[in-house]
Amino acid sequence: MGPPGATVIKVSNISGMITMMDCVISIRPPEDADDAAGAVRVFQEFLGQYQNTLTSAEHYFEQVMTQVKPQFAPAYAPWQSAVKDLLQGVYIVAKRLPMHNPKALADALRLFSLDSAIAMLKDVCISCKIDIVHHQWAETFKRNMRALDEAFRVLLQNRVIARVR
Repeated sequence: MGPPGATVIKVSNISGMITMMDCVISIRPPEDADDAAGAVRVFQEFLGQYQNTLTSAEHYFEQVMTQVKPQFAPAYAPWQSAVKDLLQGVYIVAKRLPMHNPKALADALRLFSLDSAIAMLKDVCISCKIDIVHHQWAETFKRNMRALDEAFRVLLQNRVIARVR
């Protein structure tokens, strides 16, 4: 329990959603601006490394929004939406499905390129009891987000994904 007057949020672990973050590796970006296959590979590797983490974070935000006072819940909605948009966008590209809202993925990529957003995600991972043993998790995640952003640009340029408006 926290100090008197503190809001205590109980978050249950999702069975099978805990990942070992010390296994995270840097994802190699596409070879060049025409490497659409390499760009899709980046999305597939990112999905493999972070799907459980992002799913746990999304679940965490949903639980927090139902457990905090109603006036505080809207503060978590953009974070939950950004995690969801990132996860859905990465999944759609990795599975080579048609993307109907590339702007949502572009916005999520922009948000999670910020150090403060990465720190927030790391804090959520700790709150979800995701084992972050890897001491440079944030730096690796940031490099992988850069590779993902570069891959997204390659797919836009090669018209694999419709132009973002």
